[in-house]
Amino acid sequence: MIPLELTAAEQRAFHRALTRPHRDVRLRVDFLTLEHQVASSATRAVVEAEMALERGDDRTVDRVLTLKLWDPQHRLGLSSASPSQVQVTADRMVRAIWSLWVPELDRFVDVPVFTGPVTKVEADDGLLSVEAQGKERLAVFARGRTRTVAKGLTVLGAFRVVMREWIGEDERHLTRVPRWTHMRLAEPLVLGVKSEGWIYARHLAKLAGGHVFYDGRGDVVVRKLPRRPAWRFSHMDVVAYPGATVDALQIVNKVVVHGAKVQGKPPVVGQAHLPVTHPHSAHSLGRRVDGDMVPRYLEGDPVQDDSVRTESAADALAQRILDDANRIDAQVEFESLVIPHLEPGDLCSVPQSVGGSDLSFRLWTLRMGLLHDGVMTVGHTRRARLRRGRR
Repeated sequence: MIPLELTAAEQRAFHRALTRPHRDVRLRVDFLTLEHQVASSATRAVVEAEMALERGDDRTVDRVLTLKLWDPQHRLGLSSASPSQVQVTADRMVRAIWSLWVPELDRFVDVPVFTGPVTKVEADDGLLSVEAQGKERLAVFARGRTRTVAKGLTVLGAFRVVMREWIGEDERHLTRVPRWTHMRLAEPLVLGVKSEGWIYARHLAKLAGGHVFYDGRGDVVVRKLPRRPAWRFSHMDVVAYPGATVDALQIVNKVVVHGAKVQGKPPVVGQAHLPVTHPHSAHSLGRRVDGDMVPRYLEGDPVQDDSVRTESAADALAQRILDDANRIDAQVEFESLVIPHLEPGDLCSVPQSVGGSDLSFRLWTLRMGLLHDGVMTVGHTRRARLRRGRR
């Protein structure tokens, strides 16, 4: 969840207000410079507003905001009196702040849900259709001058260099980047004039054991996937209960972890395999040739963690990664009231029916209506553990 600078008691009051059926909601929309300075406000002009979140890759964005604005006087600077002249300025961003009146606090609580550059504007007789994409858009093809980052620097130290010098992100928007020191660059990182900053940023975050995204404020976030639940949907906020379909896509039956490299000592390596009784084990998926079993190893991505210094610790880490990887994906969709402060990768749960058991899932995909009558459609991937059985 995005931090809201609330006390624990205020957060609980906010959560109770989120589940009330009749809610007093307002939306503030500002156009910003690339330095996050307010250039104009479009709050009173908003006719429709929706934010979509979907897990992106190296060249896509996570968030997209779509707006319909009523601007017949052309005060927002995005259109002119001539219908053929629509101005799309590359130096403008949009910020959307969703606010809820909390009776127990006697005030509105503000939740920034989107900050990113304007990418498309269409004008139709005073009605503007505006599309904006997450700040990943500014980073995807960002390139800087040639530089070599020396080995030995922490991975997240190198990440900060990429974000500042290649992508141009100000230090004040890197406050949610931790300073883990256990992982360091084993080799120099060479960035040329054609190096794409966001690809390197995602790679470094993954190398550090986390994932990276921009939050609703437009700040960079690097974090490990949370293990504590962020939100439990209930009958108070679920509009339509979920349906699920199971689709086995990726199978991993072996994980290898490489630990710290200590001079004069053998390398630390740990492994984990699924037991032969598991339906996805190398033995179960293997084939017999002339009476001999040829196992089929499906190895996950190699893991390098310099904080691991013993083989037993490497084996334990490999087993945890294997346990998490050895699941089936269940695609689940449902509708709920808007829960605006959830973030990509948050751990959530939702009941399957009234009084039914909960499904746990990580939030990667949603579509959120931002006005007073808006609802949220959640489409996510549930990781359901396979049963172990004999062949």
